[in-house]
Amino acid sequence: LAEALLLKGGVLNRLGQVTDGTTAGDYDIDEKDAQKSYYSAVLHTNWKGRDINFLDTPGSLDFSGQLYGALSVVELALITVNAASGIEIGTRKAWELARQQGVPCMFVVTRMDAEQADFDGVVEALKETFGNACTPLMLPHGSGSSFEGVVNLLHPGEVPDALQDTVEEQRGELMESVISGDDELLERYLEGEEISSEELEDIFTQVLVDGTIVPILCCASEKDIGVTELLDLLAAYAPSPAYAKKEVEGEAGVEDYELDLDGPLSAEVFKTISDEFVGKISFIRVYSGSLKSGDTVTQAQTGKSVKLGKIFRPQGKEQQDSGEAGPGAIVATAK
Repeated sequence: LAEALLLKGGVLNRLGQVTDGTTAGDYDIDEKDAQKSYYSAVLHTNWKGRDINFLDTPGSLDFSGQLYGALSVVELALITVNAASGIEIGTRKAWELARQQGVPCMFVVTRMDAEQADFDGVVEALKETFGNACTPLMLPHGSGSSFEGVVNLLHPGEVPDALQDTVEEQRGELMESVISGDDELLERYLEGEEISSEELEDIFTQVLVDGTIVPILCCASEKDIGVTELLDLLAAYAPSPAYAKKEVEGEAGVEDYELDLDGPLSAEVFKTISDEFVGKISFIRVYSGSLKSGDTVTQAQTGKSVKLGKIFRPQGKEQQDSGEAGPGAIVATAK
């Protein structure tokens, strides 16, 4: 899925394969040999004017520490669920850790082109396991070898005849859930008035952050079905850095930290690795203000000043010059 998102965003020119060891996210030699992820990988793309950072984390419980670290610096968790095999132990662990850290979730039902794909069965299982807030935001057109596309329930567009009744029914339920907290919007909707995209964007992001709705999406990454729609939804509704929540150790104990995106620098080192060529590399999430190569910053726990070396933007194993990093950016430095 990460490969498909980067390919669609124009970052890659071909879809890498786990079995070939050619994915952007699994670049360590051990990962390539084992054909699975051991470490979280920082990836990013731009879609419809929005800069989207991804932290691709291992699915194995043996490496859940990588997931825990990644969840500490993001505003949304995309939890993938195989359309054929359904909920697994890793699904539950990802949900549990995201909930512990107050990170809102979306489920992405992948491999809808698999022979035993069962979207309705997976949706039912998600509701039973994680609650009725789990709600389809996409509906598949077909499944298995006949999987042809997806319908975005917020903006259905042209709906296949076979899905007309289902889309109408489920869109009505979704819209009422989304705008139930806004009496004016709900009244307008029930009177048959169309709610604008801008109004939906503001309110949907808030109900996503509140956990009122846990959207369920679907796609087939290798066949490039549903990937564009997924990126569209992320660009429109994924929480921005303005929704970031942090806690800091203060004189009175752990306190909520109010973030001002335009205020002074606030950033967090969330991961450090050892590189055989350059030594230690620290990964930094910027919350407010800006960060540039050579800046002198204050380490909050000790009060000491630290002069940074050159900062760069990771794209898997690639290192891209960063220049200046603002709120939401994920960068790294070797010093």
